[in-house]
Amino acid sequence: GETQRFRTHVAYLANDELEGRGVGSKGIDQAADYIAAEFKGLGLEPAGDNGTYFQSFPMTLSPTLTDTGKLAFSGDTPRKQGVDFIPYNFSSDDAFRGGIVFCGYGIVNPDKQWDDFKDIDLTGSAALMFTDEPPSWADENGNPTPNAMLRNKIYNAKDRGAIAVLIVNTAPHEGATDHLPEFFAEGADAYGLPVLNVSRATVEGRVAAGGLGTLDALQKKLDDGEYASSVLAHMEVSGQAGLTRAKTTA
Repeated sequence: GETQRFRTHVAYLANDELEGRGVGSKGIDQAADYIAAEFKGLGLEPAGDNGTYFQSFPMTLSPTLTDTGKLAFSGDTPRKQGVDFIPYNFSSDDAFRGGIVFCGYGIVNPDKQWDDFKDIDLTGSAALMFTDEPPSWADENGNPTPNAMLRNKIYNAKDRGAIAVLIVNTAPHEGATDHLPEFFAEGADAYGLPVLNVSRATVEGRVAAGGLGTLDALQKKLDDGEYASSVLAHMEVSGQAGLTRAKTTA
């Protein structure tokens, strides 16, 4: 009866031969054909593309790294993708060039009377900011607030005219070393601007040359509740993430 019919459908659609019905796989087409045949058998009227049971739509596949990634700061040797910087999978691949503005943690939090952007103009510049948030904001279980989420920080900078966002990790814990995050080749929509994680070793010298001292001192200032956002003097950055997103029809 009914139960057996459902079992048959599920057994077919969940079968290993259908390769998880992933976009671009033969299995997804087989699954579609099976469902269309069932619709036909039930006597349903086709209402899809050109009088068929199918409706096609464009899809963006997972991003992959390319060899076009580049990053260069005034007075510094060009930097290497995968060694000195790595794009996030939600980064766009637009080439960028402009000044650099340090934006603290990249946070606007009215509850704490905190606004890392209050005295700076980001228009046409790259925003440089720390990951995380002041440690004292965490709850009793050590969970961060939504202010620490990268998405929120990036949109804060984008909404204020930043042309790119450079993320640098906060000081590593005792005994740990700074490392670039791994590039996740998972489907993530682009946030509409380049976003790179740049190593502390790369950023440290640039911040000092721009007149802002050390990363540790900047972080201490922020964690003590002081405003630390500032333009890096006479410093320009140019680059490109170096990733691609293939499009397909599903």
